[in-house]
Amino acid sequence: MMLLFGITSQATSGTEYAPVGLGPAQATDLEYPVTQQLRFSELRVSQTPGTGAGSVEYTLMRNGLATSLTLSIPVVNPSAVSDSAADIDFQSGDTIGLLADKVGVISSAPTSVLISVGEG
Repeated sequence: MMLLFGITSQATSGTEYAPVGLGPAQATDLEYPVTQQLRFSELRVSQTPGTGAGSVEYTLMRNGLATSLTLSIPVVNPSAVSDSAADIDFQSGDTIGLLADKVGVISSAPTSVLISVGEG
């Protein structure tokens, strides 16, 4: 199973949440209900690079809490992949979301960001 989050635009600082599908990042927590058992172990990011010395840390969220599946990518890089040391399991009734936390000095944030979450 693969889940796709997409950010068309985002701020240059602070914490935002990625929508499922494609749209602008949101300042308010976006959590989506899980209706079946899911397992994820890999996070992939592809983006149109921004500028600056900062990075964006993407974190898979479960029930509003951070999981160990994270990926920090410099804003000037076009792509990156992160594997978790352990599988992240979701059960029916859980919620899933993706946090995008900006770190450092970002002059222009990456755009056209596609984040896929799947099994490695």
